[in-house]
Amino acid sequence: MHLSSSRLRRGFSLIELMVVIAIVGFLASIAMPNLMAQQHVAKRAEVVHNVVSIAHAQVAYQAENDKYVDISKYHPRSRPTKQAVPWKAGSDFDVLGWNPDGSVRAVYKTQLTSNGFTVTGETDVDGDGVHAVYHLTYDARNKSPMTQAFQTPNTVK
Repeated sequence: MHLSSSRLRRGFSLIELMVVIAIVGFLASIAMPNLMAQQHVAKRAEVVHNVVSIAHAQVAYQAENDKYVDISKYHPRSRPTKQAVPWKAGSDFDVLGWNPDGSVRAVYKTQLTSNGFTVTGETDVDGDGVHAVYHLTYDARNKSPMTQAFQTPNTVK
């Protein structure tokens, strides 16, 4: 019994492989921008967590010392960059008893207002020079956050 040569063939032709590679490449080109955008969203989530934590530290400090702390200069550096940097001990935030877990991608400050304080976190996770900014303003009279606003690069002009 003789088998035809088409039945003995093993593997794929060069054309079939090229078609599969083209399809995979096309699908990857669609998925990559979404993946990068989701990575930036995840990195910006650090800012919200740290700003809320700083606000909690301010409230705890005020409960013990009857005053809030004004830290009007950004820390750990003056401007955010794409790279995460270690948080060094000895900052004004030590007075509040607040330190982040590990390195940070954002810069933080807290300023006093007429009836409380505002905590600001600013980041540039993609390095394009457009910053995402999160503000939390605490109203001491109502003992609650008065406003919270997160401006992402899509909303900052």
